[in-house]
Amino acid sequence: MLGGFEDNTFRPEKKATRAEAAATIYKLLEALSL
Repeated sequence: MLGGFEDNTFRPEKKATRAEAAATIYKLLEALSL
């Protein structure tokens, strides 16, 4: 559901953009079939 960056890293200290947050919520709702 969550992807990393182009260099295959995950940066939990980086703040998510509004678009990234919206995409994550959309993917979660899609996975839950809501």
